[in-house]
Amino acid sequence: MSTNGPARRRRGAAAREEALEAARDLLLSGGPAAVTLKAVGERMGVGHANLIHHFGSAAGLQGALMDRMVRDLADRIEAGLGAGRDDVEPDRLMTAVFDAFGHGGASQMAAWL
Repeated sequence: MSTNGPARRRRGAAAREEALEAARDLLLSGGPAAVTLKAVGERMGVGHANLIHHFGSAAGLQGALMDRMVRDLADRIEAGLGAGRDDVEPDRLMTAVFDAFGHGGASQMAAWL
């Protein structure tokens, strides 16, 4: 595969992180159908075989993306609730949930599910 710039070697966790960011960007800009091995590879400047090495399959990449987005959503909800989460007012909980869904692609992820 030819790229426009010099080849950049990616290893393990860094390659997975970059792939997940590329996949999230594709999901946000083009919806679930845009998240393919080919599209993620093109965005990263690598072949789809590289992604298969890290994720096993397109489903593996999509599953890892979903896991990441669910964790990010839970972190945003937790941060929105702040201290004193044992006795949370319903309005505060709903605001935290809606704010979390409004950022980072959580609504696209829910539609994907």
